[in-house]
Amino acid sequence: MAVYYEEFYQLVENQGFQIWDGTLSTLKPAVDGKTFSAVNRITVFEDVALGPAGMAMAAFLYFYFAYDTLANVGELYYSNTPVSFDLIPDF
Repeated sequence: MAVYYEEFYQLVENQGFQIWDGTLSTLKPAVDGKTFSAVNRITVFEDVALGPAGMAMAAFLYFYFAYDTLANVGELYYSNTPVSFDLIPDF
């Protein structure tokens, strides 16, 4: 989940960033059905068009990461402190 100027966005698998209303029932997975190991790579940006999602190219973004488990269905584990990025266009 990303926060951009107080607007929430979710990274949806195979669809890129989409505006999210902030309710848990509408949260979609960025990666579905993956079994995690001790170390996992998560691609946040790769050929992602931010403009169509309503994000400007120069932006300060906050990212929160979360996951659920089959062992505790309905429980969401998430990062309390965001990872932040300052996007600066290369003209």
